[in-house]
Amino acid sequence: MATAMGFSGRTATVYAANVDFSRNKPTQPTMVEDGQLLIAATALPNIRVGKITSLDSSIIVAFGPGTIDLSASGSVANVIWTDQAVSATAVVNRGYFCTGLMTLTLPASPTQGQFVYIVADTASAVTIQCATGQKIRIGSGLSSVTGSGVTNAIGDAVNLVFRAADSTWLSQGGSEGTITLS
Repeated sequence: MATAMGFSGRTATVYAANVDFSRNKPTQPTMVEDGQLLIAATALPNIRVGKITSLDSSIIVAFGPGTIDLSASGSVANVIWTDQAVSATAVVNRGYFCTGLMTLTLPASPTQGQFVYIVADTASAVTIQCATGQKIRIGSGLSSVTGSGVTNAIGDAVNLVFRAADSTWLSQGGSEGTITLS
């Protein structure tokens, strides 16, 4: 419940941030600022003022009157998935449902930690082609430089993450099905 109180000749809105539902001694209200929320607590006071934060800066929080905007960066970013029926060059940090006979060429200039997710939704051959100077590692298997991986079964999948130190796309968590490296 908001109440109006006078402060040096002006009016301010005060929100009941320190509400005590146990009927104990009442507490003084606390001013709530842009970006602050009322958060329930099991200890008194039962409702406290808090903020949304991100310890590793992967969530960016922006505040304004009546709004809280969140955006993500780094590993929490949403993956954009594309149905891909013809040969193409992959874009970093995207996922591809490969739906026909095709070659998906990996990005030529990725940076450390960027990824490409690939799922074969076809029984036709899907070739994952390295860009110049790159390799693919799946488990202990390693393609040749500027090599490739080929799958021929519906449901085969691999999540590749780029390691810049040796220009290698590493399988994150192995692969689903069989991908033959050359």
